Amino acid sequence: MKVDYAGDRLRLQGLLGLMKASERALRRDECGDWRINGTVGHVYADGAGFLACFVRDVGLEWTPRKWNSVKRTLPSRFRVSQDGDEEGCVQVREPTAREATRRLLGIRKRREVSPEQLARMRDRLRRMRGQEPGEA
Repeated sequence: MKVDYAGDRLRLQGLLGLMKASERALRRDECGDWRINGTVGHVYADGAGFLACFVRDVGLEWTPRKWNSVKRTLPSRFRVSQDGDEEGCVQVREPTAREATRRLLGIRKRREVSPEQLARMRDRLRRMRGQEPGEA
């Protein structure tokens, strides 16, 4: 079976946009599959939806008690597909679960900048580089 890496990447980029998550969270794993990394797990593209994996090796303070707590707090639109003692996977089928997915997995939120803030940041960067404001 051939894996559609480009399609997975596009779907995950779309999910990043919906979650308002940082673009830097999208990376390849050890096998070359695209995933969104968080502090306590990651998200893979999975058929019609997404697979959120909560794993012990990612989070520093991850315990069986914490995994059980996560399972209890999951919204009803999440379905636990793999339930281990200390880790597990959850299927996310509805795009409305994007904020809960980002929060539960510890995926960094994208910084939202107004046009005025962006202009000030660009001017500050130009001054640091020794260029005049407004100069390209």
